[in-house]
Amino acid sequence: MWAVALLVLIGLSGGLGRVYIPADIDWPTDLESLDYKREWEWEGYDGWYNNLAHPDWGGADSELSRRLPHAYSDGTYLPAGNDRPPPILISDQTMKGVTGHASDAAQRRTAFFIFFGQQVVEEMLDAQRAGCPPEYLELVIPLCHDLYDFDCAGYKFIPLPRSRYNKVSGQTPNVPREQLNEITPYLDGGLFYGVTKTWADSLRQLAEGDERGALASTPVAEYDDVATHLPAINTIGLPMANPSPPANHTLFIVNRFFRLGNPRGNENPFLLVWGIFWYRVHNFFAHILRYQYPEEQWRDERVFNRARQFTIAVYQKVVYFEWLPIFLQRMTPEELTTYEGYSSAIFPGITHVFQSAAMRFGHTLVTPGIWRRTKDPDTGFCHFGNPYSYLTSDSTSDQHNGTYRGVTTWADLVANAENLMDNSTYALFQKTLLSDQARSNYRQSPLFALRTCNAYWNGPVYIRNPKDIEPMLEGMASQLTEREDFIITEDLRGFVFGPLEASRRDLMAVNILRGRDHGLPTYPVARRQFRVDQNRTITDFNQINEFGGYNSTNPTHELLRAETLANLERLRVVYNNDLNSVDIWPGGLLETDLLGPGQLFTAIIFDQFDRIRRSDRFWFENYELNEVFTKAEVDWIKNVTIRKLLEWVTDIDMTGIQENPFIFSPDPDHCPQPFQLSQLWMDQCLPVGGTGTNLEYGELRIGFSQSLDFYYSNAQQWYSVGSHPLVVTIIFLYILMVVTVLYVLAFINKKRRLKVIRTHGVRTKTVKAIGDEITFQDDGVVMTELKGDPNTGHDRPVRCSLEVKKKVIHLYFQAARLRKIDLSAQQQKVEIIKAKGRPLMVLKFDVGYDLALEMDTEDIYTEVSRQFTTFFDGIGVGVNMFEESKREVTRRLYTYQKRQKDIESFFKAIFAQESRGAAPTNLPENISNLQLTKDEFAGVLGLQVGSVFVEYMFDLADKDASGTISFREFLEIFIAFHKGTADEKLELIFRMYDVNNDQTLDKKEFKNMLKSMMDLVRADVAGDKLDRVVDEMFKSAGFENKEDGALSFADFKNIMQEHKHHLESATLDLKGIDVAAPATGPGPNAATKEPEIMPAEGAAEGETEGGSRNRYARARKTVHHAYRSAHSRTTYGKQAPAAEEAQNERRTQLELPKTVTLPLRIIKYYLRFMENYKRQIFWLILFYLVSIYIFAERAYFFSVEREHIGLRRICGFGISVTRGAASVQMFHFSLLLITMSRNIITMLRETMLNKFIPFDTYISFHKNVAITAIIGTLIHCIGHGFNFYHISTQNPNDLTCFFREYFHRTHRLIKFSYWVFETITGLTAVALVLQLVMIYTFATQYARRYVYQSFWITHNTYPIWYILMMLHGMGRLVQDPLFGNFIIGPALIYIFDKLISYSRRKIELAVVKAHVLPSLVTGIYLKKPPGLDYQSGQWARIALKAKGFYGDEYHSFTISSAPHEEFLSFHIRSVGPWTYNFRDYFQQVNEAQSVLPKVYMEGPWGEGHQEWFRFEVSVLVGGGIGVTPFASILKDIVHKNKTGANIACKKILFIWVTRTQKQWEWFLEIIREAEENDANGILENHIYITAFFNKFDLRTTMLYVVERDFQRLAGQSLFTGSRAVTHFGRPNFVDFFNALSDDFFEVPAVGVFSCGPPGMTKSVEEACSVKNRFEGPAFLHHYENF
Repeated sequence: MWAVALLVLIGLSGGLGRVYIPADIDWPTDLESLDYKREWEWEGYDGWYNNLAHPDWGGADSELSRRLPHAYSDGTYLPAGNDRPPPILISDQTMKGVTGHASDAAQRRTAFFIFFGQQVVEEMLDAQRAGCPPEYLELVIPLCHDLYDFDCAGYKFIPLPRSRYNKVSGQTPNVPREQLNEITPYLDGGLFYGVTKTWADSLRQLAEGDERGALASTPVAEYDDVATHLPAINTIGLPMANPSPPANHTLFIVNRFFRLGNPRGNENPFLLVWGIFWYRVHNFFAHILRYQYPEEQWRDERVFNRARQFTIAVYQKVVYFEWLPIFLQRMTPEELTTYEGYSSAIFPGITHVFQSAAMRFGHTLVTPGIWRRTKDPDTGFCHFGNPYSYLTSDSTSDQHNGTYRGVTTWADLVANAENLMDNSTYALFQKTLLSDQARSNYRQSPLFALRTCNAYWNGPVYIRNPKDIEPMLEGMASQLTEREDFIITEDLRGFVFGPLEASRRDLMAVNILRGRDHGLPTYPVARRQFRVDQNRTITDFNQINEFGGYNSTNPTHELLRAETLANLERLRVVYNNDLNSVDIWPGGLLETDLLGPGQLFTAIIFDQFDRIRRSDRFWFENYELNEVFTKAEVDWIKNVTIRKLLEWVTDIDMTGIQENPFIFSPDPDHCPQPFQLSQLWMDQCLPVGGTGTNLEYGELRIGFSQSLDFYYSNAQQWYSVGSHPLVVTIIFLYILMVVTVLYVLAFINKKRRLKVIRTHGVRTKTVKAIGDEITFQDDGVVMTELKGDPNTGHDRPVRCSLEVKKKVIHLYFQAARLRKIDLSAQQQKVEIIKAKGRPLMVLKFDVGYDLALEMDTEDIYTEVSRQFTTFFDGIGVGVNMFEESKREVTRRLYTYQKRQKDIESFFKAIFAQESRGAAPTNLPENISNLQLTKDEFAGVLGLQVGSVFVEYMFDLADKDASGTISFREFLEIFIAFHKGTADEKLELIFRMYDVNNDQTLDKKEFKNMLKSMMDLVRADVAGDKLDRVVDEMFKSAGFENKEDGALSFADFKNIMQEHKHHLESATLDLKGIDVAAPATGPGPNAATKEPEIMPAEGAAEGETEGGSRNRYARARKTVHHAYRSAHSRTTYGKQAPAAEEAQNERRTQLELPKTVTLPLRIIKYYLRFMENYKRQIFWLILFYLVSIYIFAERAYFFSVEREHIGLRRICGFGISVTRGAASVQMFHFSLLLITMSRNIITMLRETMLNKFIPFDTYISFHKNVAITAIIGTLIHCIGHGFNFYHISTQNPNDLTCFFREYFHRTHRLIKFSYWVFETITGLTAVALVLQLVMIYTFATQYARRYVYQSFWITHNTYPIWYILMMLHGMGRLVQDPLFGNFIIGPALIYIFDKLISYSRRKIELAVVKAHVLPSLVTGIYLKKPPGLDYQSGQWARIALKAKGFYGDEYHSFTISSAPHEEFLSFHIRSVGPWTYNFRDYFQQVNEAQSVLPKVYMEGPWGEGHQEWFRFEVSVLVGGGIGVTPFASILKDIVHKNKTGANIACKKILFIWVTRTQKQWEWFLEIIREAEENDANGILENHIYITAFFNKFDLRTTMLYVVERDFQRLAGQSLFTGSRAVTHFGRPNFVDFFNALSDDFFEVPAVGVFSCGPPGMTKSVEEACSVKNRFEGPAFLHHYENF
């Protein structure tokens, strides 16, 4: 009736002609089931809330239930059975044997039954995944084991990971370790749908219409016939289990598998067949429901879930009503099938003993392979073997076919068996196989049978189309299982699949060790706990088996009994006759008899199945409570059998299938198997490669376990092999590349700078020559002088001027004359050597070094060569012209550097001879013949070529008037000046300036002497001033009324008498040679340094300040109080002692006594240092303490608190170090943002916080943090290099637990390259390292000097770096990202600072006026914007808005104007391309009187110089253009003096170090104005003119004489016109600060502010450090370099 109603309904829906529905389905279609609005509670996937009273009972990932007391060896978690025999030994001795014995039970079980049982187990439990972190047990391999140690190497083991467990267990004996079941214990379809909705949805078609409710399928022609369906291929990459097939020992892509609910569903073809079978069952029910309910009534979701309910219910029925009674034949069907109702108090969990022992009973029934067969529907003939060629025309297949030594048919085997087999094997063959030969329909069957051990993880190979399912199901239904005994097929006991590191394992040994892993007690304890047969107590091994089902009259049974008893004896031997130590698995297995599982396993299995059914609220028979089904539907479900399902979802000819496929039928109509399969007649277990000898069978075997080294193995990516060193190599090469790029860019910029200098030079230059002026026009040819630069030895651009009259060649460029070649002493012809193939000439002279000039073209070379030839002919020396190869020309080139080495040797000999006081002997030829030219002589004295002093001194030394000075001539003049008395030195000077040799000096000659001295320092003194000085000197000597004004030598001595004591100390200072100053008496200021005897290399004439490479090494001694103004000799706040002795006495008291021991001096020094720099030291120590704490906290966390995590166990303390270094990095790089917040730092300077935080050192702190951060980065990277080596040696599947968010396709071997190139963490790490290398490389001093723009660009990529840093942590491989915790505060501060910057960004200011000043300085004056507030000493960044300039290219300059001024001014020195272009642009604008451009300005920002007014005494030290901040400060002082502002500063000493003051007139005006307005006398100026380097030089002494007399007369400097004390030579800051300390001994601290070249600021810093070692005021240094 129901079937008729259904057909009517389908007919009404219009789908009758398209629907395939079996006629015998008898679908329950009563009115209740047809109610389409009916609602059901859909069962979840993960088992939760199945039990409403206990929602977590039966949930996925729940603990296994412990029905037996645990036996952990430590009572908590260590495996049990440490004193029990090795598992492999037990397996070999008690479970080994030859297969081929068929099931002999009363109800003979089929392979259909046993492989159905495997999927039942897969439905109930899954505890195979390793724990996290993985812990490994060892299956120790006995020596000379025939499979695993065939070479008798010994010391081998197979690793076995321990099961996953609940992390809250295993900590104490009260809560021992409990393993987890990752799926639900219920029969709820997890095998078909998975245990999560996400997984289930990935299996679904998720479509409406004719595919509603269906599981996804591969494309088929007949969508409505489920027998043609196969599950969808895993193209979406579901993480199916995907070990390497041991027959291949190679990983294959996971996409080859079918998409199933069970991740392990593709393990073998037999399990896969059942997965496909139940997939079809679901789609069958969905197919019916789609046509029972139209789409407008039931959508896809409803159809799917209702079909799922029917599928699960039918599965439950088959398992409990059909399969389980065959399994547990010791129990009656009524005991197994009677449902006693649901109880929420019953716990469904899988017990440990069920999982680790009892349910594994099926292993003894597994056959070494299966038959595949079909039945011809026409003839009824049963085809066994490989039906693939029978069903398709394609006979090619990569399936492993079972043959026996080349025999392909049954008939051939029978005919040749005796010849093919040994005696024992042939006897077995006769007993088990020949009895079946009467069945003639098998005589031509191929012998192909699918071998179990070769089918692991090769399932898709055997199932290629829907028709491959039926032969396997039919073959399993026709095939008997192995006999119910203790023998396990070698396909499991020795050749079961394993991981890559052990491709073949002994599953029986695994069973035993797994039980120990789970803490199972022994076999006797299990029997007692389950109260098994309490009437039969087992006291001996031979009592274990009760031999149920045996027939004593059956010889086969009696033989089995004897074998079993013999095996029990072997068990006794293995366990050393200790029954109480027998493991549950071997003990329970040896209970096996012909009924199947013994008493213990039957009790355990029944207990488990009974609890599962009774605790399942959704059990199909619990319909009255759960209302999932009606009674009619339940009755219908109970009538469904496995045979009916086969009929409904397959194309099997059911006439060949027995009524119960789980039970063997010998009926020929049901196609019973040809013979029982045995490993003897099947193909061998095949891994790829390797050989070994099987000792038992005496034949070649290749089925032993294979291993794999994960680090060196190949994965499926080209960069995996050696990827670890490859990555390191790439990074190293990248570093080399970046450094190379740096130097290439620097080289290009140097060339570009030279080009800019060429292009933007001043059009007309005037250079003074001897006696007249030569005007050099800029239209001359620009050539390149090879290796001409005296400082670097590099090439330089030059122009050439030939002066025939004076026989001089001038080399010049722009404002500077670079070299003068005087040919007046040339005797030989000049050699001109041309390089072959290049426009290069080398000119060789008698004296001096060669001139190598290269032109751009051959035409230019020809013209220049012609002009030189004409010139040399014109001066009467002529030329010899040669042509040589470039290599030879270069080799013979006598360069400036070579010449300087010869001159150095020259002066070594001079000093050696002077110190011996003997005549020179045995001098080398290159020294004795060396002749110094006038230019070189000027260079030695450090004087300007062409100066009067040089001319007179040279003429005095050149006694033979040769135009050069020989070694002997120079030695005589040097000794006279160095060792002569004051009178002798005065006589030399007198002779030098007695031009007409009349033994007198008139006033004109006397003035000429003084003018020559002033000319040495480029001092431009008005004539009237000099006249006043000369008149005063004559007057003081009583010669003012002398008629002729001529002075004899005696008169000259009389005039100089007052300064004679200075002349005693005076010497002739040679450039680069430090002559000791005379001792000034006892005390700390006495000079003790001995003169050096090795002169340094000289420099070219015209060298600018800082030009010589050794200029910073020269000792310069200047005593401050010796030349200070008299009015300054008062001590601030207290009257200074009147006498010098009192000052020295007080200083002696302040300094440590000489009797103090060295350790005490060191302690005093460091205490003093800490007192002076207490703020900096405090914050630096705090910074490092915080860094150490952060490192220690993370290191402790991963070393102790996370000691047992996977990464910690694998990497050791490496993970602790890298995590600590990573956190320190985060802290440091976050802190850098605060040091970059210039606006906030500038504002905070003006608050009270400045007393506690040294804001002016933020740049130094920024560098310190950056250096510390890169050290942390190196530690982090190097540590990870080691860590990832360890990680790369691990099984990729283990890595899933090591990293929090890690996913990989299961077919891939994860290598080091994966972590680096295929994770967000790795990719960002590589990017971070590459960017850091770039940033740090271009942040070096060299890069900032030569490629500043590259430095600026790379440094401004920091936002990218911080973004990458955030992404780096988001990978969550090890922990949650922590960078946000560190960055949030500094980032907010920095963002606020940037908002301030953007609010002031690009202030467009008009240029009011621009001055192009000497010394390549350009001064610009900008209109001051309203509201701009800044302090003197601050700086800003400007960009020029003009053609040829980038508006976004900013450069930093100090503001030279004072805050009160109407304009903003900057004084910019040209040192690079931008500043040269800047100067040239304004020069052109001024000349053309064009409209002045505008500039963009950012800032201003603060620096240390603005703190000058906070100290009672401040020292300002400026060098060169470094005076710009002090220009602002001095003008600010003037303003504050005028306005009467109250400032803390009571004394300001300004020190200006310059080569010459005449090119800085703009700054001298500022000094003069400051002095004029210094009403309170707080300003004291000192100007050091460095044209002479030694204070005690003879020339310097003469200048001091003139300066002292003029100041006494006029109250101002003769040279500067100001009240500033003028010094000649470089300052000795130690002496200066000593004198300052005497005057201001009660001041707690003196602020020292310097700005200039690094050498100068370094000298100031060293002087402050020296002075701070002693008592007295602290000298706190703030500096800036340019």
